[in-house]
Amino acid sequence: MSIVYILIMMLYFFFSPQADCQSLSEPLKGVKISAVQISGYDKTVTPGLKVEAAENAVKYIYQAARDTAQLVVFPEYYLGRIKVPGEETKMISEAAAKNNIYVIIGSWEVIDDSTFLQCSTFI
Repeated sequence: MSIVYILIMMLYFFFSPQADCQSLSEPLKGVKISAVQISGYDKTVTPGLKVEAAENAVKYIYQAARDTAQLVVFPEYYLGRIKVPGEETKMISEAAAKNNIYVIIGSWEVIDDSTFLQCSTFI
């Protein structure tokens, strides 16, 4: 079961007024999701090289909000190798807050000793 599916189901229970009496096999009601299929970080790019993935993500967050989505989901590793919290997460969280929308976006989280976590998903 993918992490995105699990997170969507969690949001379903958060938003749904009938969540306590519906089974998971019933269709989702009440949550509009925008899924963005876009190329982001290239694994061959060296750490520290400026990639405009965060700026592009903000544009898609605004578009999803205009389309009345409550959740926007981006591909795994979309942001590449980033520090958390950092410039990219600040831009994305500000856009999410301003548009009252949840965002799921992935990256490799760079640790202080220059190692990184394989996959970090931010909500």
